[in-house]
Amino acid sequence: MTRPAVKKRRIERERRRRRAVLGRQCRFCLAFDSETTFATSVVCQACARAHARYGTCEKCGQILRGRKKANATLCAGCGPDRERYIRIILLEDGPLERERVIWRAPCRGGLTVSIKNRRFKIAGADPLVVALPTSEWLTTRR
Repeated sequence: MTRPAVKKRRIERERRRRRAVLGRQCRFCLAFDSETTFATSVVCQACARAHARYGTCEKCGQILRGRKKANATLCAGCGPDRERYIRIILLEDGPLERERVIWRAPCRGGLTVSIKNRRFKIAGADPLVVALPTSEWLTTRR
């Protein structure tokens, strides 16, 4: 057997083992079924509500945030006004060390970004990396 085939089989085995231990994981926000309630087999209730209210991006498939434009079909990362937004990588300060990418517009001064009523300085860093505790990481939406 070739090395890539062995490596692929090992990765699949690890994924199956992890899925059996941790349970279901939301497709959009990456929360496990022990952390939130699920609406369907692959989506948690909060993401299902957001999906029903705003829809998904035509390009990447992520849930759209509540945007001012009524006819928005692309998310902040895929849209034509992408230069206006800042890419933020959210890291979880916990045992699982999950990460998720969100897009936010800078505050009025253009030097800070607000997440969960906390302000972070941009300082020219793109993407901005922010570590949050698990409870805040789970409740921060795209």
